[in-house]
Formats: sequence, C-alpha cells, structure tokens
Amino acid sequence: MIHYRQAEALRASVRQAKGVGPRIAERFKKRNLITISDALFFLPTGYERIQTVRCIAALQVGEKMRVAAKILRTKIVPIGKRKSILEIVLGDEKERLLAKYFHFDASSVSRRFSQSEDVWITGRVEAYKNTKQMIHPEIETISRKNTDQNPDNATIYPCYSEIEGVSQKILRKIIQNIASMYACMLVEILPDDLRYRLDLPGISSALIQLHMPAIDSDIDMLLQKRTPAHKRMVFEELLLSQISFAQSSHMQRNLEGVRMKPCHDLRKMTGDLFGFDLTSAQKK
Repeated sequence: MIHYRQAEALRASVRQAKGVGPRIAERFKKRNLITISDALFFLPTGYERIQTVRCIAALQVGEKMRVAAKILRTKIVPIGKRKSILEIVLGDEKERLLAKYFHFDASSVSRRFSQSEDVWITGRVEAYKNTKQMIHPEIETISRKNTDQNPDNATIYPCYSEIEGVSQKILRKIIQNIASMYACMLVEILPDDLRYRLDLPGISSALIQLHMPAIDSDIDMLLQKRTPAHKRMVFEELLLSQISFAQSSHMQRNLEGVRMKPCHDLRKMTGDLFGFDLTSAQKK
C-alpha cells in the first residue's frame, strides 16, 4: 500500500509541488514536465560556483558573486519614448553598487524593492564609470532562513535548460523542493550488490546530489558530469535501454511470420504487367 501511494504521488501533476501555479505549470507543460516524476528527472545541464563575499569592495569584476547590501534608492530612467531602465542603488558601510534591469514590471517595483531593506544580491560584476554594477541580478531579502551565508565561501548552483517565463532562481527552487520531498519515494531498481560493486549511489541520493550539490562538491567533476551521481544516471539509462532492446528482440524471435499464399499466377501477372520478356534471373 505504501509503494502504491508513493507511485501515485510521483505520477501526480506538477501542480502539486510548492511554488507551481497555473502559469508556471503551463510553462512546464511546454517542456513536457507534466508530473512530479518528470520534474525530478529534469536534470541540470551545468553548474556554477558563486562566491559570497563580505563587502562590495571585495567584488571582482568579471566574476559572478554574491554580497549583502542595503537598498538605498530605486529609480526608473526613461530611454526613448517607450523604454526605460530600472536602476537600484545599493550600498554597505563603504561602497555603492548599481543594479540595472532592462526588463521589469513597473507596477511591482515598490513592492519588490523597499528602501533601506537588507538584501542578498547575486550577479556578474561589471565595471561602470567609477563604481561596480550588475545587470539583471537576483535580489533576495535577507531573512532568518538565509542569514547563515558564510562569507568567503562559495555555493554551487545547478543550471537548467531554459523554460520560457521561468527564471533560473524560481526553477531551481521548485525543483529542489520537489527533490527534497519526493526523491525518497523512488523505487530502487539496481540490486544493492551491483551498486556496491560499481560504487554507485541509490537513485534518491543521486538525484539529491545532482539537484542540490554540497558546498564542498568538486565543481570540475560536476561540470564534466563525472560524479558518482552522474555515473549512476548514465548506467541506469544504458541498462534500461539494453533491457528494452533484449525484450523487443525476444518478442520478435517468438513471432511467427505470416505466410502469404498467392491466389494468382505471379509469373503471368508480371508478364502482363511489363512490356518486355523477363530474363531467366528475373523469372526466378
């Protein structure tokens, strides 16, 4: 009964997952992410390491980094007749940082970015005049849940194939929530002795490692898809493919061919059909 309920949960609509509303579910559907199981096996295409630093002065141009700062002011700057840029000035005790957005919802600016609010800002650092800036960075309010970011440490983030209308931040959060809740419900198909002999993790552990890599994970191994979790997924896919081919071949060998009994004299028919005499080889 327990296995049946777990299977039902995995086959349930992705709408059951936290953070997935009608709009996002429709976006997921376009990528054939219909069920919870589909989302679980929507694996990262790559990874990136983002360094968390103590202050704006420690941000390095050209690197994707993360720092805590305070929102000092926001401003919508018109450029031309129909376009505008959202500029957010952030700062700490010593320096300022400029965040720019070329695509934004003007009606939600005041709700999303409150003056004097302490936030985490993550993005690629660029030099701009005498200051530093980030284009379309991720800004997250500092709360009790995320105040334990350890400065001078790097966090590894999975990167997924793009889903139109769903940012990487939202997509990552949804899939990690799904992995945390549902990965443990997957049925292990590889025998324990085989996994131990090949040093492969279980399916639940492998998916957790891929969607939520530990801080001390080897980033190079992740990028090269050579971690034990990657090897597990590749091995399982190849094994299931071989089993499918073997079953198909076995079924075909057991099928009897259908003998066709001609109801007419084929030689006479072909002779009448073609306007020339058949050769000896063709008659055979």
